[in-house]
Amino acid sequence: MFDSDSTIDDDLTRYVLDYYQHFCTETEKLALRVLNLRLKAEHAENPLIQRKLAVVRGFAHDIAVQELIACGRIQARRAIRERLLRDHEDEIFLNYCPQCSALCRTPKAQMCVQCGHSWHTKTGG
Repeated sequence: MFDSDSTIDDDLTRYVLDYYQHFCTETEKLALRVLNLRLKAEHAENPLIQRKLAVVRGFAHDIAVQELIACGRIQARRAIRERLLRDHEDEIFLNYCPQCSALCRTPKAQMCVQCGHSWHTKTGG
């Protein structure tokens, strides 16, 4: 089943999967690819593109992938995020704003998009 609100994804899930996907198993990587292809096909206006994406995503016949994505896009992505955070706790850096505690957009960000606080180091004299 595909989530009706498939474009909604929480900040933590997006952050972890965008910057730490290299910790995913091959099954998880394939599941994420299938989910992304489904989303693209759902939003493609060109029927030819929709057909091509449907053919390409047919490569995911792996039972483990099917089980992982059976709960829908959002839940599957969150499940992968939780495993990554659990199994790679010491390797994943969650960059929070020192002022408002919001999760930053990237692990290297030094400015908060929520409150505007900047903690860039000043160089030069």
